[in-house]
Amino acid sequence: MKLALSITIGLAALIVAGVAGLALLSVLTAEKVGWDTPLSREEALRRLDITYSFPQSAHDIYLHQRREGTQQNFLYVRFTIDPSEVERHIDEMTSTYRRTFPDERSHRITLPTNSSPSVGWFPPPPRWWQASRIAHGFVIRFTHDFGPVFWFDADHNVLYHYEQS
Repeated sequence: MKLALSITIGLAALIVAGVAGLALLSVLTAEKVGWDTPLSREEALRRLDITYSFPQSAHDIYLHQRREGTQQNFLYVRFTIDPSEVERHIDEMTSTYRRTFPDERSHRITLPTNSSPSVGWFPPPPRWWQASRIAHGFVIRFTHDFGPVFWFDADHNVLYHYEQS
């Protein structure tokens, strides 16, 4: 009886260790690409290994991209933009998403507000991501949590874009 209990406990410990090891492995093997200093439009386009259409006025660009194996990609983008280009840029960046999910509707929320949408951040945003500090501006997001989210800081003309795919 004692031997059977010891074997059961040993097997349970081995299973727990294996699961924890797999979780740690996924964190260690995630590919991360990012820059903590602002880039020019040309430099950002050259360094980013996905297609991203920055508007002509974009500057002081911060990028962070993380790939979780073949499962999920996370993209954080922040840049200063001419306010007259914000709406057009968001419309262009969401056109493929809207064609793929025609029933999805975007929602605009003016900031500040007590009901600013929360995003389940994983992985945690980089240190230069300060969308939660926006005093005046807006958020555009879609009905479901997996669509792109944009924040515009009207005081500093900074656009934030978060997306997971």
